[in-house]
Formats: sequence, C-alpha cells, structure tokens
Amino acid sequence: MRKIFVDKAEKTLVLSQEEHKHLSVVLRAKIGDELIVSAGDGFDYRYEIQQITKNQTTLNQIGKSLNKSEPNICITLYTAILKGDKNETVTRTCTELGVVHIIPFVSQFCAASASSYKLERNQKIAVEAAKQSGRGRVPRIDTPVPFSEVVSNLSGFDVVVFAYERAESACIKSFLREQFTSKCPIKTVAVIVGSEGGFSEKEAELLYTAGVEPLTLGKRILRADTACAAVCAAVLYEAGEMA
Repeated sequence: MRKIFVDKAEKTLVLSQEEHKHLSVVLRAKIGDELIVSAGDGFDYRYEIQQITKNQTTLNQIGKSLNKSEPNICITLYTAILKGDKNETVTRTCTELGVVHIIPFVSQFCAASASSYKLERNQKIAVEAAKQSGRGRVPRIDTPVPFSEVVSNLSGFDVVVFAYERAESACIKSFLREQFTSKCPIKTVAVIVGSEGGFSEKEAELLYTAGVEPLTLGKRILRADTACAAVCAAVLYEAGEMA
C-alpha cells in the first residue's frame, strides 16, 4: 500500500504540491483508493482518498495501527562527507536499516567539502527510502559539522561505535556482544565512520581520550559507504533488531 509522511495525522488531510502530484499524476490514484500515512509518532494511519482536484488531494482517516518497523534503539550515524553520490548511498541504505539521525561531518582526510553535501537531496532520498522500507519515521539529517563537534557530542549516548581502519585488538563483534548482553539497557547508539581517507592519528586520539574505543571491522578494507551500512547492521543485529 502507498505510504506518505506528514507532520501531523489529522482526521482530514489535504495534500498539495509534490505529494498531490505524485499521487494523482505519477501513481494515478483514484477516489476510494487507500494509503498509509505516518507522522513520526509510532503509528501508521490508514486513509481513503475522498477527492482529487487539479491542485489538491483530500484524504479521510479510516484506521490506525502501531508501526512495527521502527527499532527499539535509536542509532545516530556520524558519517564523514564522501565524494560524488556516496553520501546518497549512505542515506538510502541506512534509512532502510533503521537509523534515526544522520550527521555528516568534515574530518582532516575528507576529499569533499561541507559545501558539496547536498542536504535537500539527501533529505528527499531519506523520505523515499523510509516509504519503501515501511518506516514509521523519516531520519533527521543535519547540516555538516566539524569533527570537533562530533567528539564533544558523544557523552549523551549509551554506546559509541567507532570504526577505525588502524584498530587491531578490539573487534566490533566482541564489543557489541558485550554491550548488548550487559545488564544496562541500551537505547541510544552513536556510530562513527570516516571518509575514503580514514581518520588521522590525531582524530583517533581525540576520540580515544573521550573514552571511545577504536574497533576493527575485520581483515577486509571496506569502502566508506559500505562501512556505514555494515556497522549499523551489526549494531541492529546484536540488539536483536534483525530477527
């Protein structure tokens, strides 16, 4: 069933502009058709199309159910800005996986600048990926921040997962298993993944000084966009969210 996202799920909804055009022109929706509406409150609302005019589509709410696709943990992904369309790949795959917040950052070895990050484009991709995967909310995507801001914002998370290409002793599997089998409940997780050039030793040291342990992802070197999806999937698996 078709799905859209709105700010508030009222009894009657009037769609205009892009959502109206997508339903009436692209999808050729008709009066009487049903669709799912989510407002980011944990519920899916069922609506029926009551009227379609040239500029608007009117919907009437006919049902409500709990959205079961959202994970019980909130993952914030800190991803270094990547070249080309790789940022869009990260947004799409990590939205599908269940990430709730994406914060791009600029580190020393980033090959792309903050100005190259297409925020509006990534926000649109997040909406489409959330629709496709049946999410109950669209991930929030921030404007790029400096790496120093990443380090200073980690204290509020229950767990921080730092994927570092030079890490040797601590592997992500053992680290996550230990975290999720402890008696302390885990609700918020920060995932930090670097750019194509990785992290400088100084940046890794800043994270280590802040109490963040560098973790290896194994013997193979992953592309930065692949690593984002792989780490988030590993977190969700160990949290019991992939069952």
